Order: sequence, then structure tokens, then C-alpha cells
Amino acid sequence: MRGAGRLYLLHLALATLAAVLLGAAATLIVTRQSLAVPSSQAISAACENWLGAGGPASLLGLSIAVLTLAAVGLGTRSLRRQLRASRRYLAAQRPSAESVEIEGVGCRLIDSSEPRAFCAGYLRPQIYLSRGAVAQLEPAELRAVLAHESHHARRHDPLRLLAARALADALFFIPILGRSSERYAALGELAADEAAVAASGSRAPLAAALLKFSESSARPAVVVGLAPERIDHLMGDPEVTRWRLPSSPMARSLLVLAALAAASFSIWHGILDPNMQVPLLLAAACAGLMICGPATLAIAALLLSGHALRRRRSWADG
Repeated sequence: MRGAGRLYLLHLALATLAAVLLGAAATLIVTRQSLAVPSSQAISAACENWLGAGGPASLLGLSIAVLTLAAVGLGTRSLRRQLRASRRYLAAQRPSAESVEIEGVGCRLIDSSEPRAFCAGYLRPQIYLSRGAVAQLEPAELRAVLAHESHHARRHDPLRLLAARALADALFFIPILGRSSERYAALGELAADEAAVAASGSRAPLAAALLKFSESSARPAVVVGLAPERIDHLMGDPEVTRWRLPSSPMARSLLVLAALAAASFSIWHGILDPNMQVPLLLAAACAGLMICGPATLAIAALLLSGHALRRRRSWADG
């Protein structure tokens, strides 16, 4: 199915464009910073006027810097969570140490009576098949399932999904990426179904296998496997193959990309000077801490005193 591949390319293109624009803006901002120690008069003025210490351009620079750090942090967290979930799931399945050949396809067996089949692994994806699937599926059904999972392994779909979801989590300010990663996962399943149908020459074996897999235990999204909702596609429903990307998130994503491009262009050509004067901003923060700190302590004291008063009253009533 070409739709899945093209959607993945669109997803990567949008994510790459956003990352490049954000990275370029952040790099330009960093190269324009001055770390020279300001004079005592400048520090005093910054503390007196801490809200206006930077100005609009500095606020833009600070926002882009924070956004860049957030993107890196969220992307890293997404990768770690997905990798950890995949490892935990595979460890819970207790697959065989050695690969065995079933119907000419190398598989690692899972000691489970439930019918299960999935593809996992990023650099060297492998097919995992339960003993229940081998026992319950007819030969034609088993070949269709193996053809489906072999398609995932050839295309390194687990790695593609890992990257797509990590990019969507990191670049959260591009809302269409979340939807496109979900749709790619669904269309990737349909593409593997089409490969299985082409290998078996009929839709019936895979459809029958899907029905037998329908009550199998759920698996995490980081593992590619069979799902019963794909019956609609096997029945010839053309709607399930559409991208289904909503226009509103796409429009918002394009606006964000345009804003990042405009910011990078303005900084590059000197229209905006996002020199945040880091020492001055740090000095200006002292006034904010002097105001917010006591206020926070006062609110905390009121809350704690109210809680203590309620406790004393409850003891007295008791």
C-alpha cells in the first residue's frame, strides 16, 4: 500500500522541517548571546524593572530556547518509554532463545496457548509466534499470518513507529504529527494485510486468522501485531485506507511552521535581535524571587495553618 509509505514520508518531512526551523532559530539565538558581566547600574536597573528587562525580541528568544529544550526532553522521554515498554512486554512473553523455522519463516516461539503473533525489534526485527497460534491456525491461515509479520520485519515497521511516535511527542507544537503517527500505524497494518493476501492469493485465510486472534491479550503500541478491526479492510471497505488527517490540526501545524520560519528569517537578517543578555535576565529574576518567594511562603503558611486548625477541631470534636 503506497498510502502508508507516503504518509510516513509526509510525517518525516513535517517533523524534519519543524526540527530544522526550531534548531536553526535556537542556534541563531545562542550565537547572539552576550555573557559579559553587566555593570552594577545595569543590574540595579534590571532588578527595578525586571518585567521589561528583555523586551519582545528577548522574550521570543527565551521562548524558542525553552521550546527547544522541551522538545529534546520530551523526545528523549518518549524513546525511553517506548523502549522500556517493548523490553518489558518481550520479557513477559518469555520467547524461545533460538529461532525456529515455521513454514519457511524464522520465528521465536512463545509458550502460550493463546494465538499471538507480532513483530518486534528495531535494528533486527524478529517474528514472535505463540504455540497456541501454531496449534489453532490452519496451514493457510498460519502462512498468511507469517506473510503479514514478514512484511513488518522487511520494512522495519517497529523502528518506523518508534521514530514516528517520538517525533510526534517531541514536536508537540505541530499537532498534526500525533494524528499522522496514529494513521501510519493503522495503514502499516493494512499494507501488511495486503502483502499477506498477495502471498496467499485469497483474503479468506487472513480473515479467518484475524477472527481467531480477536480475543488475544492486548499488547502495547510499541509492538506490531494483528488486530481484529482490519476485517473491514479485508471486506473491501475503501474508507479505511484514507489518511484521514483533520484540516484544523494541519492548518495549525502549517501556521506554527510559518511562524518558526518567520522567526528564523528575522533573526538571521537582524530584523529581531534576541540578545537575552543572560546576566541581566538572571539579575532581573532576583526581583521576581523577592516578590514571588514571600507570597508563596505566605500562601503555604495559610494553607498549613488552616489544615492544622481543622485537625485540632476534629480532635476536639472527637
